[in-house]
Amino acid sequence: MEEEFSTAQSSKAGRATKNGVHPSIDKSLRTMLLAVLFQVSWPTRLTSQQIIEQLPLYGDSPKRALYRDIETLTDTNVRYLPEPDDANIA
Repeated sequence: MEEEFSTAQSSKAGRATKNGVHPSIDKSLRTMLLAVLFQVSWPTRLTSQQIIEQLPLYGDSPKRALYRDIETLTDTNVRYLPEPDDANIA
């Protein structure tokens, strides 16, 4: 059963980028891993480059895909997210 949900299995279908990543297929995996990364790195603030280095599933346009994944998790566009030290973070 574990093999059914591995990254190797999810990457077999669809069109791959030069890194072997399938952005549409791997989105749910990337989004889940991004959420986990945010949880384990708290309260340390991560840059987009640090996140991309930790999650190698971002393909040809990693910053764009990362921003879409953050928007999926937060339901907010990245440029409208509050800073971590914002007084009204809640």
